[in-house]
Amino acid sequence: MSEAPYAPPAAELGAGGGARPFAPFFAVSQPKLLLLSLTTLGLYEFWWLHRNWLAFRERSDRRISAFWRTYLAFPFFIYPLLARIEREGRAHGLRMAVPAWLCAALYVLIYVPVRLSVVGVFVPSIPLMPANALLARLNQTLEPRAPARVRWSWLDVSWVCLVGAGAALAVLGSFRAAR
Repeated sequence: MSEAPYAPPAAELGAGGGARPFAPFFAVSQPKLLLLSLTTLGLYEFWWLHRNWLAFRERSDRRISAFWRTYLAFPFFIYPLLARIEREGRAHGLRMAVPAWLCAALYVLIYVPVRLSVVGVFVPSIPLMPANALLARLNQTLEPRAPARVRWSWLDVSWVCLVGAGAALAVLGSFRAAR
């Protein structure tokens, strides 16, 4: 019997300690980002922004409020997030396909006013795609053993199928009403 019965176990946990590696940033497949953004009428983009602000908060010493930066002031904080993603990529020898300032400008100057219109709910999240692609490459560089978030959950698939069926019925109904 040991001399300290209430001492924590002293197990060696090395690099192969059995813990599942995790990707440091929230990057999903491009089709998933497009389809879920489209079918949730843009709400998935807020989830994507929020998860990446949380990832940067965990990687920095600064106190970052992911909630405020995402949901209440997101047009003002889209560029700082995209610039952080771009800087992080450069630090690891990776480049973003489109500059962060251009993605942010497209998102704010074109995307936000269009999203507020009736037609805008059908515009997918194209300005976020270069940053998402860079985050996927960063995840692969920083933690190659971590699984990529390319799989679709049953909830993702159910949502897309439900909204797709509703959209198909709406289109068919519009043809019927035109007669």
